[in-house]
Amino acid sequence: ANKKGAVVTAPALNLCVNTNMELYQAFWGMNRVDKTQFPFPYAQLVKLMTIVYVFSYPFVLEPSCAQLTPFAMLIICIGFFGCEAVAEILESPFGTDDNDIDLKYYGQALIRDLELLY
Repeated sequence: ANKKGAVVTAPALNLCVNTNMELYQAFWGMNRVDKTQFPFPYAQLVKLMTIVYVFSYPFVLEPSCAQLTPFAMLIICIGFFGCEAVAEILESPFGTDDNDIDLKYYGQALIRDLELLY
């Protein structure tokens, strides 16, 4: 239904409304990710179990690796503790740390795109 003098046609307006609703849903999804707290006792338990595993595994590995056990354990330690460090960073993805998602950049790009519509 095109009216004479209309700036936006009905299909284009419908597309804008649908895109706006998708943006709204994505925002609340990100908010849910940001506000969901990781249980602190669980984080402590994971850290403790990682330490126990890494420091007890050389006794299991020694019969098969013999003199290469320290080198194998070095690689295993870097892997386990590196994964744990990454998991701690990913607990809060929308902050102001260096590794966090830069929401200001994406927000400014969104504002520029929305200003083009008006």
